[in-house]
Amino acid sequence: MPFDSRAIRFWLYALVLPTLVFVSGCGGSAEIEFVETKRLDEGLTNTDIKILQAVFGGLTDEERAALPEILAPRADWSADRTLPVKELYEEELTELVAVHSLERLAEAFPKSPSFERQVERTHRTREQVAALYASAGYALSRKYWGAVKPLDRLMQRAEDEMWELRNDERPFASLSPEARYRVLERAGWISVADRVEQLMVVAEQNVETVTEFEDELRKVLPGRFFADPLSPILPRLAVYGVPFEEDDPDRSDADLTWNSSDVVTNAQSASLNSNAATEVPASEKNSDDAEIEASSSAPIATNRENGRR
Repeated sequence: MPFDSRAIRFWLYALVLPTLVFVSGCGGSAEIEFVETKRLDEGLTNTDIKILQAVFGGLTDEERAALPEILAPRADWSADRTLPVKELYEEELTELVAVHSLERLAEAFPKSPSFERQVERTHRTREQVAALYASAGYALSRKYWGAVKPLDRLMQRAEDEMWELRNDERPFASLSPEARYRVLERAGWISVADRVEQLMVVAEQNVETVTEFEDELRKVLPGRFFADPLSPILPRLAVYGVPFEEDDPDRSDADLTWNSSDVVTNAQSASLNSNAATEVPASEKNSDDAEIEASSSAPIATNRENGRR
């Protein structure tokens, strides 16, 4: 009988394949229902909230606090960076891509066996859980900026400031401390623009959903998700403004003068208060005094009014 290698391979597959399937099933690995990840503009469902509760509910407070950040950090360039400002700006934009990577979030999640089991039981991948984590986080942040109009204004301001950065060819290290401070204030708008951009695409349904389940989410998500995402990173000058700036170059603080005799001391202040307290009440004044006060407080008639009399 001639040797038939194809027949042998067929019988090997027939015998081995069921065994492999059985072993795989005994391993407890859950079947992934789908591999798509949810975007920020897609609605969160009650099932999504339950997945977040199931996956992150078993974490300790320390583990929960160590969960990855989803918001872009504020730019902070060292004073010895010799690159031109515009190249530091481009570098910052490149780093933002990594901030929003679902792979980065998934990799930063706990790697304990118990966490892995919780993820498997949801029939989701770590990246899919990361997408839900980010969607819920941005929706919670969006609550603090309910109206879109303020976000539009912030984005416009950010674009104006970033235009300046894109065209600044000065080496950062060559700048004076004051100039570096102003550049860093301007660079702060990079992260503001990124956060605003993410917040503006959040589905309104998601804001309603996380509001409904806020108490439950507070127990499983980091506390920083429940705070204003923009105020802490807005440049100080944009929030508080310049306290005082003289537009006239001929005027200076050095020209301001004062005389110590003009200072009202505590003793003088007490004396003034005492005089006010000892003022004669109107009920105790005689009729002559009342007439004088009445005439002094009456409006002065104009010549036209006098002519009519």
